[in-house]
Amino acid sequence: MTSPEALDVLILIALTEEAETFHDLPFHKLKEAPRLGIFQYHSFEYEDANGTSRRGALVSVGEIGLRIRDAALRFSEKFSPKLVLNVGISGRIKDARVGDVVVPTHINVIDYRAAAQDDEKNGYEILPGGKPAPVSISAGYVVNSVPFKKKNKLPSIDNFAKRMGYTLTPNERRKLKEWEGVKDLAKTPTVVSGPFAVSNLLIKSARFKEHVLKNADRNYVAADMESGLIADGLLTLTPAPPFYAVRAISDPATTQKPEYDAIGNGLIRRWAMSNALDTVKLLIAEPSLFGDERKLSGVSGVPEDYSPEYPGQRILGAPSTSDFDDRFSNMRITVSKRDHGETVLPIRFSKLLSEILEKPRAGSFLVQGRGGGGKTALLRALQLSVNDAHEAPKTVFLDARKIIKEAGSADAVSVLRRRVDRDAPGLIDTKDNVIVFLDGLIGTDSERPIIEALSQLLARNEPTLVIAFGIDHYELQADSNDYPPTPYLHNRKHDRTVDLKAISVNDDALATAVIGGIVRTSGTSTSESPEAIIAALRTLGFLYLNHFVVSIYLHNAGKMAFEGKNSSAFVIQSMQNLYGDLYGRFTSRQFNLLCVAALRSYCRILVKSAGSPELATAHDRYESDFALFPRIVQTALIAKAVVYILGEFNNPKSSSAIFKSTGINEELFLSLVFGNDVNSAVKDLMADQRVEDAVLSAAHKISDTLEPASLSYALYLFGRARSERGRLRAEKAFDTAAQVLLDPGTISPSEQTKFWRLARRSLYISRSLNGDKKATDSYIAAVISDPYEDRLNRSFHLEYYRDHNATGVTVALDHEEEVIGVVLASCLDDG
Repeated sequence: MTSPEALDVLILIALTEEAETFHDLPFHKLKEAPRLGIFQYHSFEYEDANGTSRRGALVSVGEIGLRIRDAALRFSEKFSPKLVLNVGISGRIKDARVGDVVVPTHINVIDYRAAAQDDEKNGYEILPGGKPAPVSISAGYVVNSVPFKKKNKLPSIDNFAKRMGYTLTPNERRKLKEWEGVKDLAKTPTVVSGPFAVSNLLIKSARFKEHVLKNADRNYVAADMESGLIADGLLTLTPAPPFYAVRAISDPATTQKPEYDAIGNGLIRRWAMSNALDTVKLLIAEPSLFGDERKLSGVSGVPEDYSPEYPGQRILGAPSTSDFDDRFSNMRITVSKRDHGETVLPIRFSKLLSEILEKPRAGSFLVQGRGGGGKTALLRALQLSVNDAHEAPKTVFLDARKIIKEAGSADAVSVLRRRVDRDAPGLIDTKDNVIVFLDGLIGTDSERPIIEALSQLLARNEPTLVIAFGIDHYELQADSNDYPPTPYLHNRKHDRTVDLKAISVNDDALATAVIGGIVRTSGTSTSESPEAIIAALRTLGFLYLNHFVVSIYLHNAGKMAFEGKNSSAFVIQSMQNLYGDLYGRFTSRQFNLLCVAALRSYCRILVKSAGSPELATAHDRYESDFALFPRIVQTALIAKAVVYILGEFNNPKSSSAIFKSTGINEELFLSLVFGNDVNSAVKDLMADQRVEDAVLSAAHKISDTLEPASLSYALYLFGRARSERGRLRAEKAFDTAAQVLLDPGTISPSEQTKFWRLARRSLYISRSLNGDKKATDSYIAAVISDPYEDRLNRSFHLEYYRDHNATGVTVALDHEEEVIGVVLASCLDDG
């Protein structure tokens, strides 16, 4: 602890009757403590699941309103708690039933994060604004994890009544049965997660909930009057302690509330709060919430290699094999047929599982695919299913990237030994069967010592390996480091190789199966059908979907902030929400610098200096939490960085400082042509009129110089204009550039010719994008009639559209080539 007064957990409760539950029902022994200002509180001590002594405080402010925010700040400043919890009763909106416990995925404070406007139908609507108040990701993971749900056995109302010594009357039993039948009352209470709506308004109106709250966020599960105030208030502290809410549903929030309250003279309300208390007691016993890892057979301090909150990797509940069959129905195998070459066929999860179980020794199975395809989730699903099998072999889950990083300063065998002891204690030096699920391989030579050390450590076990290989990551490394075209993993003998394929949004049958499987196996609570989700992804402009895309949609799509957005803007907003979840309240500059860190990582030729100290922090956060996200995220982040730098470049007050603070080479940046996926993302972001205005103003500033190396870049930017106003600005810029580029007298045989030719090509293409058919015809004619132009066109397109093995995000002229060619200016992450 940081000081003798430091707390592990601070529990804040608004109403006295809610706090009485902690005094009347089994909890940790509460001791009255001296007041802190006007606030009376009770302290308690307990041991967590590791046997570590913990200290807590229970504060009840005695009223609903802003006072609980004041208490949160006062106690947090005094005691520096490692976790702040809000516990109480919430109003039901959807999904949860009376008796259930609700926990937040995020919180929207309606009062000052929203604007009311006339809906032009004799009513009004509320549009949320700002950022939702974040909640603890760690606490959310614990509460929604399979082990927690299995342990958190919440009693039925009947069993609670017996525990309390109350006998339900026949009429009360009849009513309870009736409410269970219409699904208003939980027969078996559970924990339901979803967005919270928080307001100082006492929301009793069904019409308000239906037409205002659900219109603001159709996924709201509950409403209360204090959790968001605490969460938002804590953000003013540095550092802000993690916050979470555990709240109970005690009535249906309808005119039937008095009938519910009459049962046993408030029995249902006490039952609901008891369920919240049981959930809190189990939650605060989790050591990981306080920075410690749970001990496994005496092995401590070894973190889990699986990250369940990474988008696409969440597996909750007790999924069936058929559910996994659907979730991974994008899995394919390549089969060689005599006289018919190779054929690609589907393979079901259940089939792959049976093959692995049939070979628990000396087997090898390769799972490969691109980022976000579901490789890690597949390995985890296989591990869970193997664990549930009869007479199952032991299993170990390893992340090669984490092991390589840790083994950099330690012996690989000792690093592996600790992890094997964590997952399969007592395995080493036996001959027991074991299946090792090895995730995160990218096919480079740095991984070979890990596999060799694993084979050495488990030599007597002859382990079966199930390996996840990121094809795209190898392509990045191979292009940057001159690696052989075939990774070493493809030279190993495997009993089975499976590919996880991206799914076209137009493949309704496959997409529906995968989405339905993800929803059912990830603990996601959504009212949207798979068909509706596919339609929404189409509307956003996604051309394909995978586990990552579906997961960020399920996590974010219910928020009004995403309505009407395109895929790039959707991804950026999702990453901003994640950034807020991880780091609390942040400025736009902080997120923009994170995007610059992505740009510097993928386009290293642009890096000139270290940049500002803020950039160093952004780089650390990017590498820690965002660098491993798939390409769709990286291109969106890079596009956001490009837009940010251009906007600052256009601003006279920051024009000279932006390149110094970001450590970006100005000359190279302003002469670089980004690849198609980045440019497409830039165009998506330009759907925001403010962004388009800034980008086009920067393009105008660049083109005014008529520097040949920068002119092509400026014309490319003008070609991405979306609005009518932007297209008119672009047309004027095209006319100005044409006076120079289309005048034969300006084309000389000098070294500058190649730049002029590329700029002229950019003029034709950008005019075509702007709807000028004559420009299209002129360029086609030039390509057909001029072999020199034809070679430029062919080589440029290979880089621009990535129609080859390279995977760069930029294209640029090769200054040394006599013929205009294009080379990879900077590969994706070469380290």
